[in-house]
Amino acid sequence: MPKPHAVNPDSIRSAAPAVDGMLLAFGLAVCSAHADTGPDISSSRSMTANELVSTRIDDADGFAWNSRFRARTEGGRVKIELAIELIPTAGVSSAALVRARERWRMGIEDAWGSRYGLRRGDGLVLPIEVRVRFHGPQYDHRVIVYPGRGPTHQLRWHLNDPPEIAAHEAGHMLGAYDEYPLGARDPRRPMIDPKGIMSANPVGTRVKPRHLERVRAWYAGRIDDPTVAVVPLAEASSSAPPRSR
Repeated sequence: MPKPHAVNPDSIRSAAPAVDGMLLAFGLAVCSAHADTGPDISSSRSMTANELVSTRIDDADGFAWNSRFRARTEGGRVKIELAIELIPTAGVSSAALVRARERWRMGIEDAWGSRYGLRRGDGLVLPIEVRVRFHGPQYDHRVIVYPGRGPTHQLRWHLNDPPEIAAHEAGHMLGAYDEYPLGARDPRRPMIDPKGIMSANPVGTRVKPRHLERVRAWYAGRIDDPTVAVVPLAEASSSAPPRSR
């Protein structure tokens, strides 16, 4: 299986230059987070308006990409949305793309959603839900889809990629670093973990709390509570309502 990895600008320019060049500009342009127009975040009320959280991520070897997701709190939960436009190339039929899209959506949401929560300083735990949206009109990521299999990165997927590969690439969209020797690793604390979703072969792996650091940092900043921590829901007591789609 080809190693999934973060976006290397040189590798993007080398293939399908007309389309990939457009995606490079889209994927690496750093945009500011939306201004705060929500309620008083020091209160317990929900932040129901989706906020765009966008951060440029750099590793020690020249890789760079944008982490972008929409975030809000509602009903005692932290709700994260990834808005991804899939752009098929020649050889990718509409029917095949629909099947792959559903497989990838389920893989991403199962890997990243409703496994962890954010525990505040007052002890309240808010479960984290992750949803994927592949329809417009607004997108935060654009991914070229090629037939068959091949080298995959955040902006270049292949039709036969298993759901775990899509979940790995979604991890980059959420701000997670690679955790294998030749990947885009954290320059401050490079890590190798073959059992984590950000490994070279993510099949049979799982998301770890550190992979949700960007989500944690967003919420901690929004409520001005640096003690916010990512905790497994299985180990946390929460009075949150049942999960709804």
